[in-house]
Amino acid sequence: MIFERLRIILEAAGMTFDEVIKFSVFVTNAQILEDFQRIRLEKMGDHAPPATLLVVGPFPRPGIEIEIEAVAAKVD
Repeated sequence: MIFERLRIILEAAGMTFDEVIKFSVFVTNAQILEDFQRIRLEKMGDHAPPATLLVVGPFPRPGIEIEIEAVAAKVD
């Protein structure tokens, strides 16, 4: 679901996953990193921008386990 939301945001800016140049990923449970990597491969294929992965304490909103900050750049 998080990658679908990211795709919608990128499309609204006229961009795609190919233009993501960096991720910062915050998770509350290190065990979900494997799932994150698998889903990232499904959605982004071989495009693998640098990523910072951090295990953090709980987010303020209950039930949230992952937050992604993505930086994208469009080259003209």
